[in-house]
Amino acid sequence: MEPHPHDKPTIAVIDDEQRWLKVFKRMFRNSDYAVDTFDNPQIFLETIFQSPDRYAGIICDNKMPGLDGHQVFESIKSKTSG
Repeated sequence: MEPHPHDKPTIAVIDDEQRWLKVFKRMFRNSDYAVDTFDNPQIFLETIFQSPDRYAGIICDNKMPGLDGHQVFESIKSKTSG
């Protein structure tokens, strides 16, 4: 992924529901943060493992099919602590 314009810190938002991703994009539109949205937690994990310093923060839905929010954070924790 390319850096965002103006080198704003970037927040990742992971949710399986598109409406919530749109809500978060609108919330941060005029903020000092850029937002990357993911409707698939596995794609988010691939992205963060390729660029571990990309995100200043992560907002993640806890109830998603496949990987839930807890599993997403456990995957990040296990990959970065070992």
